[in-house]
Amino acid sequence: HITLQNPRLDAMLPDGSRLHASLPPVSAGEITIRKFRARPFSPKELSDLGTTTAEALAFISLIIQGDNSVIIGGNTGSGKTTLLNALFSFVPANERIIIAEETPEINIPHPHQLRLVANRDMNITLKDLMYDTLRMRPDRMIVGEVRNKIEFEALFDVLLAGQARGSYATIHAQGAFEAVQRMKSFGVNDMDLNAVDCL
Repeated sequence: HITLQNPRLDAMLPDGSRLHASLPPVSAGEITIRKFRARPFSPKELSDLGTTTAEALAFISLIIQGDNSVIIGGNTGSGKTTLLNALFSFVPANERIIIAEETPEINIPHPHQLRLVANRDMNITLKDLMYDTLRMRPDRMIVGEVRNKIEFEALFDVLLAGQARGSYATIHAQGAFEAVQRMKSFGVNDMDLNAVDCL
């Protein structure tokens, strides 16, 4: 529902598309729909499209198969989630995957997945969801996008707990150096940064 008393709306449509709408005084009135591909891009498709190279994908596949934790950085709309979805084709299909997100975007083929979605109206944050996963025994843990100090603290608590064979997240950053600087600015210390195997 969107009303003059609550003039902003974030929602998900039945086909998985994201909807944002707003009314005055927030805007003159707008609706934005962000559609997603029903079937995620495969690593081969990303290589064929020139998004990345086959060599880079081969290297990352070894990192994923080696049970390492990976953080993917990039600008808005740069393909962070698209890459993360594609990389999960390197993860065995029988593994238990826990996904914690503010907005459902992760699309992986694994049958044994559990998706947790934050809910502002009920005051359930991404941080709350990440702490919940500590009791769920996942083989792999995905955090859709980490944006603030509290979420980084929770992510690193998950990484340092060693609860999964690999943990994965996306962040806004233009490169590895900027990603590290952003994590440090949110209070992640140098020793804890070692919990991230690949950036």
